[in-house]
Amino acid sequence: MPTYMTRGNYTQGSWASLVDNPQNRLEIIETLGKEVGVKIIAAYYSLGERDFLIISEASDVTDISALLMKVASTGSVNNLETTVLMTGEDVVSSLTKAKSVEYRPPGK
Repeated sequence: MPTYMTRGNYTQGSWASLVDNPQNRLEIIETLGKEVGVKIIAAYYSLGERDFLIISEASDVTDISALLMKVASTGSVNNLETTVLMTGEDVVSSLTKAKSVEYRPPGK
């Protein structure tokens, strides 16, 4: 099953709401993920450029997209960035396929 890494930021308004009503929003995302077929493997808050990092599994990109689109549509987060993660085995499989592909760069 494909694995994804999502990072993002809470808006100023979201942080203000969390200060007024402290809660672990990552637990809520885990519950929401289950509704659309996304399994949260790990979720962390972070200091620095992004406020959170979530590692998840989804059967296809439409499941993870549905989750992220729903959350983003609320305006509570921004700078969402999702990356597909690959295992070493995935890379070797891709390299093996790439080896058999004929490609001629422009100008050659």
